[in-house]
Amino acid sequence: MPDRKPTTLRGAVDAEDCLVIARWLERHAIATVPVTVEYSITQLGVTLAAAVDPLRDWAEQNLKDVLAAQRRYDAQLKDEAA
Repeated sequence: MPDRKPTTLRGAVDAEDCLVIARWLERHAIATVPVTVEYSITQLGVTLAAAVDPLRDWAEQNLKDVLAAQRRYDAQLKDEAA
């Protein structure tokens, strides 16, 4: 059975880059050693935050159940592979 957990591909766009590309965040590099990068939320990002906040609240309230379901799923995959 294939691995169903998220993987990171070398050279893939990371989450911060996606948010910058979508204009939900602004990225500002400061010429320091090492380089300092500051992010700020755009007005479009503020509207997204209002839409996503209820999902975050749900996730926080149900974290234990979600983690338990993940453990059960992982155990099922392990049993199927054996």
